[in-house]
Amino acid sequence: PPGFDSGSSQPIDPVIKQRLLEGDMDESLATHFASILSRDPLIMTEADMNKDNTSNTKLFELLYGFTWHAVKFKPPTSDNGPGWCVELRTMESQLTDRANAAFAIFTYLLTRAITTLHLNFYLPIDKVGESMDIAKDRDAVRQSKMWFRRRGWLSGPTHAVRPVRSMCKENVCSKGSDGKSGDFGLMTANEIFNGESDDNGFPGLIPIVRYYLDYSKMPLAEQERVAPYLDFISQRASGEAPTPATWMREFVRSHKDYKHDSYVSESICYDMMQEIVGMNEE
Repeated sequence: PPGFDSGSSQPIDPVIKQRLLEGDMDESLATHFASILSRDPLIMTEADMNKDNTSNTKLFELLYGFTWHAVKFKPPTSDNGPGWCVELRTMESQLTDRANAAFAIFTYLLTRAITTLHLNFYLPIDKVGESMDIAKDRDAVRQSKMWFRRRGWLSGPTHAVRPVRSMCKENVCSKGSDGKSGDFGLMTANEIFNGESDDNGFPGLIPIVRYYLDYSKMPLAEQERVAPYLDFISQRASGEAPTPATWMREFVRSHKDYKHDSYVSESICYDMMQEIVGMNEE
């Protein structure tokens, strides 16, 4: 359609991008917002459309709020509110409180490790989109590979990254990478989270988080409290602990009332809910 860059893996309005560039926005941000502003909002009233107030961000928030993917880049909404933020919204609700806590704790610790150790896991947006599509496949955790940054992920100053180099070989942790294609590779969830078996491979996000806990001098008693949650994430990534989708699928398939006709009866749903309630009471 007119105004759509069909050569890109993401919808981008080239007219909007050019206006943003002319307004002194840098190339990366201009591309990001040109993609966001190429879509229509899900909800908009006539009053919203008639507003022309440059000091009010509501219209922008309507456009922006419904089009983000797994990670959302949030500009400030007021002078006295929070500043620029990055939100991670990649997880669906888990079946147990323990699982929800594990993902929340791991995500927080990983963000602290990235910030403190100056790690760079940036990926080209087309590879992010491709990985999102792959992740939708059945049993993708165990059977599929997704794009990840295997090399060049140490990007901070020398004094900050030197301690992390002990975790991997120089050619994997090489600093100052320019983001060339050789830095990225297709990896299983197990390899991304628990590390590659190859001595020259990526050490894994969970070992990096464990290293951060030592590096930040977290008391041993606190590390022991966190350890079971990291173990759960490790087991989920390796396939030892099933995903909610896998667990529910197997529950239905093995239920006495299931006729293998893709119809999930009321009795199956009720028994599943009872089972989930029991899991949370253990």
